[in-house]
Amino acid sequence: METTEKNLRWILGVSVIMFFGSYFISLIFGYPSYLYSTSKNSWYYLQVIGQLSLILTIGSAAVYIAGFARKFTYAASILLFALSILLLFIEGLRPFT
Repeated sequence: METTEKNLRWILGVSVIMFFGSYFISLIFGYPSYLYSTSKNSWYYLQVIGQLSLILTIGSAAVYIAGFARKFTYAASILLFALSILLLFIEGLRPFT
């Protein structure tokens, strides 16, 4: 049980750092106005989904560390962390134009 809690503490720490980094990136790119194309709007909404998945990862890891619903929240934390990493990678493919 010790190793799973240690793993989730690392996931919690990395997710918090990634959330603030993703939030900083969203401040740089900003909200797309109605004049932008569908492509820029889709990048924005993908970024919002990535931030929400990071919030869910932080929440589920914190619930596991607190000791509630250990079986479900461990699996949810791992899957949400993998989704967050994948979405962060996809956000990195965004063109800067």
